[in-house]
Amino acid sequence: MKQLIAMMQVGAMLECERAKDQAAYGSAYEGFAHCKEKMDKVLHDIKQAEEDLAILWGVVTQGGKGVESAWRVHDTAVQIAAELVQLAGVCLKYEACADGWAEGQKEAEWTEVQKQRFQQMIGAVMT
Repeated sequence: MKQLIAMMQVGAMLECERAKDQAAYGSAYEGFAHCKEKMDKVLHDIKQAEEDLAILWGVVTQGGKGVESAWRVHDTAVQIAAELVQLAGVCLKYEACADGWAEGQKEAEWTEVQKQRFQQMIGAVMT
């Protein structure tokens, strides 16, 4: 689990870096709106996974195997994981942009602390 979390953190940092090609958040409101949009998508997908899991349970209680239903749950779970990594990346972008708001700037570079965290996470994944 430790390595998986480290890989997700690396993914979030890569998503943040990719998102720098897009306009920076001009305000906390704009950053929050993007975070909320990502979370709403995650919650929608979680509801879908719950519905698919209920279908699987129905098949199982009727004596079936439910392999097709299990695959639907799997696919949705992977989608949710990806959306959550994107949400984490959006939060990192929010943090980077927030430094600029106080100074009237739009885009901020990664701080040395952020760069060190990234290097530590890469190291954790590689071990």
